[in-house]
Amino acid sequence: MKIEDSKSVVKSEHCISTKMDNSTILLNLETGKYIKLNHSASIIWEKIDTCTSIDHLKKLVSTESTIPMKEIEADIESFLVEAALKKVIKIK
Repeated sequence: MKIEDSKSVVKSEHCISTKMDNSTILLNLETGKYIKLNHSASIIWEKIDTCTSIDHLKKLVSTESTIPMKEIEADIESFLVEAALKKVIKIK
């Protein structure tokens, strides 16, 4: 599923997170479910706080991970779709 790059993404107010080693643990307070993010997903999660759009998020993650944006674009979009379905982010 293609997400418009101009849209913004924010973390849900019903989600808390903590870092553990190279991963991040999310707790959705509405559902009571935990989600463990791997290192790559943790970078995306961290960068959501400072991005102004999905395009900006892709650039931030690409820079941080030193992977060309073309190579990680689909993975980022996949993460965002899954995170939205699990109600830990909102895409506006």
